[in-house]
Amino acid sequence: MIKPKKTAPSGAALITGASSGFGLEFAHLFAADGYDLVITARPGSKLPKVAKSLQAQYGIKVWQHEIDLSKPCAAKDLYAWTSKQDITIAVLVNNAGIGLYGKFIDHSLEQEQELINLNINALSDMCYLYIPKMIKNGGGKILNIASIAGFQAGPYYATYFASKGYVLLFSEALYYEYAGDNIQITTLCPGVAQTGFFKRANMRENSFLLQSYFMSPKRVARAGYKGLMSGKSVIVPGNRNKFVALGYRVLPRKVINVITRKVIQTAAVPKSPKK
Repeated sequence: MIKPKKTAPSGAALITGASSGFGLEFAHLFAADGYDLVITARPGSKLPKVAKSLQAQYGIKVWQHEIDLSKPCAAKDLYAWTSKQDITIAVLVNNAGIGLYGKFIDHSLEQEQELINLNINALSDMCYLYIPKMIKNGGGKILNIASIAGFQAGPYYATYFASKGYVLLFSEALYYEYAGDNIQITTLCPGVAQTGFFKRANMRENSFLLQSYFMSPKRVARAGYKGLMSGKSVIVPGNRNKFVALGYRVLPRKVINVITRKVIQTAAVPKSPKK
């Protein structure tokens, strides 16, 4: 069990995509540890309700800001907003992200651009904007959400897997670049979990393969939180996911790509109903 801090944190935790899934679980973990929160989600989400609930449950300050980080300059707008509010960001959790299932050209160009803008550009912009202030304030922490998908190519999830590969490599590089500046950068690489990801990605989530592989968002978030607080660079939650990630590193890339294609195709087939 995570022990509460003895003294209040010196700044707030900013969590993107915080209205549900991993983001909401991270919000609970940071709030329980005494952090004030800045939570964001797309317009039309349940963010105001979430903010009210967190504030009532933990007795902390919660700023909520609805914003679509896939839009150009959205990260700059969010940074400007937190600066105007005079909020010191001690922890940044880049959780917001989306996926797309299917052949690459079966999606519209706008859909592909939205994924790249959110998963890669917005995450990079957020790091670029908040790291200087963290250094000025004497240190800070960043948790970037990648995926075990980031360890290899992903047929039928081409852009998503590639985007998570970027997050993983980018974050690992920053971990070493800013170690001397008291900036802790951790990358969380979960497998499949019980979130709204598959619905958003237009992929069935009721296949036997996926159902047997799911981890709860709470378990994933707790692993990421503990890893961030203990100073780890890369976190892969779950023994099964660790085994899969190891396989990606030791098996030939051609073999991995063929297996991945087959697994994703199989996972897209729903479980047969019981007779």
